[in-house]
Amino acid sequence: MLRGGGDVPPGGPLVNSGRRALCGRSVAGPHTIEECDQVTIEFATSYHRYTACIERTAVVGEASPLQYDMFALVKDAIRAMTEAAAPGQPIGLIDDAHRRVFDRAGHVVNRYAACGYALGATFRPTWMDVPPMIYSGNPLIAAPGMVFFLDAMLADADAGYAISLGLTVVITDDGHEALSKLLLELPVNM
Repeated sequence: MLRGGGDVPPGGPLVNSGRRALCGRSVAGPHTIEECDQVTIEFATSYHRYTACIERTAVVGEASPLQYDMFALVKDAIRAMTEAAAPGQPIGLIDDAHRRVFDRAGHVVNRYAACGYALGATFRPTWMDVPPMIYSGNPLIAAPGMVFFLDAMLADADAGYAISLGLTVVITDDGHEALSKLLLELPVNM
């Protein structure tokens, strides 16, 4: 990142594995990644202190059928959220799209209460430019130039699995632009 002209990232990466992947935020203390494990990774990069983030869950070893099902649902949610990120619309509609996908699939208790936040020219100790958070009912109107991290996370505590996808979007005059070029995929057998 530094060789490419970027700045020092505004915070360390979030890396949660095993049951810690269900937490959604950083967890203190060591944890060894097992031969068969899930690892959620969220990190940011900066350019002139403007930040972009990305998040993915990877599976070490074999993924279970439930993890594949959860990934397909999370992928549908992040796509719906991205489509809802539009100028002139309340950002709460992004979370409404997020909730619709998860709730229709019976995951009301497994989804998070918010699904993203603003990004800006922030620096240590966080890359989050909060407020605003993206939650249902947030009346803030999205305008061209606003930047948001969209974060679709599904955690099934009973099964012990979590799947996350996150990406950064810029609101444009006629919609949005995703800043990540990474595919929405579930890396398995890392």
